[in-house]
Amino acid sequence: SLPFTFYRAVAISSWQPNVGPTSGATMLTISGTYFPVDNSSTPKCRFQSGKAPLLLEDVDATVVDETTLTCQTPSREAGFSNVLYTLNGVDFVQLPGTFTFEPCQAGYASASFNQPCQACEPSKFQPKSDARLCLDCDNREYSDSAGSIGCAACPLNTLIPGEPINRNESTKCECLPQQGDTE
Repeated sequence: SLPFTFYRAVAISSWQPNVGPTSGATMLTISGTYFPVDNSSTPKCRFQSGKAPLLLEDVDATVVDETTLTCQTPSREAGFSNVLYTLNGVDFVQLPGTFTFEPCQAGYASASFNQPCQACEPSKFQPKSDARLCLDCDNREYSDSAGSIGCAACPLNTLIPGEPINRNESTKCECLPQQGDTE
């Protein structure tokens, strides 16, 4: 005969957060009552895209105590996902609302949606969200902090010579050679 386990009906009171990065690893906390703590369950969370073709991804979940279930979001492209949970690995229950996978914000970039967003290094910038690369400041500009959305201009008639990596502080702005100057 097959084993059968009866679970009391779980009542969900809330879950959070409902927004996180496309790189995943956001810890969801589902609050309610009657989560089984006897290790007889195989809890999972399922993330289901709302657009065709339907993309389903199951991740392991943990029953923390009778009132809390947790799981980490997978990496996904930007957009909305329905979130479901199961205690037996078969019967899934949809949570109210959706989880939003957000792209990198301006000043950050990610080589692909499943890589963490990284702040643009000093000497680089990114004015747009959902970017794959940070841009170099030109030789008449600099960026002196990580996560910049733009570059500051060097004083008039100055520039920063050399490689783009040098464009990370205003003190590196040098006077332009004057016409007729010989070196």
